[in-house]
Amino acid sequence: MLLALAVACMVPLRLAQAADCPAKPMLTIKDSQDGFAGKTGTIWTIKPDCSFEVARFHGENVSAPHAKGQLTPEQQSRLAAVLSTEDVATLPAHTGQPAPVNSRQISIEYGGKTAVLDLGTSDPAALGNLPESGRRVMEISKAVKGVTGE
Repeated sequence: MLLALAVACMVPLRLAQAADCPAKPMLTIKDSQDGFAGKTGTIWTIKPDCSFEVARFHGENVSAPHAKGQLTPEQQSRLAAVLSTEDVATLPAHTGQPAPVNSRQISIEYGGKTAVLDLGTSDPAALGNLPESGRRVMEISKAVKGVTGE
């Protein structure tokens, strides 16, 4: 009887956490770079229940997640603030120009919208010249990486 009561009390708590998650539709960040071996990179996924996974990929092959977890209420708040401030819904589908070789790209998928930023290079000094929409993609990407510990 006590076990049933404990489980019954936990279910509403879990539903409340899922209802409060800022990544109501699933949020995916993909940071990739073209190179000699093809396109490689990392994928961060935050699910609607605020659980997350981080995995590496090579071409179409995605490895098993090397990091998994559950966002804390504080992390959820930080993510919600960035998603609200940077407004994914108003980002253009594509920003930036790809580099002729070894192009780096960051994409965001959220709420049926995909926004892609072509960085053109992995040189951090070049990131200071991003257009406003590119800066917003970078801020969302940094926030997701921050809350997932990457």
